Amino acid sequence: MDTEWDDKGGITATMHIEEGKRYRLREIRFRGNDHFLREELLRLIGNREGKNFDYAGLERDEDSIATHYRNAGYLDVSVKIRSDIDDREETAALLFDIEEGPRYHLGTVVVRGNLLTDSVVVYREVTIPEGKPAGENDLLAFQQAVFRTGLYKSVRLLRIKRPDEGILDLIVELEETLFFEFEFGAGYGTDTGVRGFVGAKTRNLNRRGRRLAARVTASEKEQIYLV
Repeated sequence: MDTEWDDKGGITATMHIEEGKRYRLREIRFRGNDHFLREELLRLIGNREGKNFDYAGLERDEDSIATHYRNAGYLDVSVKIRSDIDDREETAALLFDIEEGPRYHLGTVVVRGNLLTDSVVVYREVTIPEGKPAGENDLLAFQQAVFRTGLYKSVRLLRIKRPDEGILDLIVELEETLFFEFEFGAGYGTDTGVRGFVGAKTRNLNRRGRRLAARVTASEKEQIYLV
């Protein structure tokens, strides 16, 4: 970078860029992909054979393949990219070296920290059948579904891997929130006279996350009961 000061105290910076050669991608190979076809993996990446080599996109390509494997239950997958540059021909070749690791299937789900709620509240949110592959997306969806019940301040998934058996056990650690709400108020209206209301809500009826609300409104002229 060159800098030059002018007579008004300003500065001009000039950057010199040497672009270098542009390489064409002559070949993409995969090694270790025992459970996914080459054509399927090629669709996941941005680099294309016969096109210009996108060096900056290699990390994104690596992440795309690793994410695909993890969502299919290969939680320990490792993906490394090796590039072979031919300066004379101005071409490049890529090798995706994949270590798939075991494919994990859902084992036992244990719930902890639920002092006031029944464990069935958590179990009914499990969308992964026992013995089926436990992918990263499915595990995240399960955790979010439990949190969305509104019964817990925090939901943590502890993963217990048994790689030799391809089993993933889960410990769901919960921190419960308040379930009961109470409200009341009073006022005066020319048409009703003195009036008031009392209401109560629970989000944990029978410890199973069922909701129930009741409200009583009374005035000098009428009484209303809502459940």
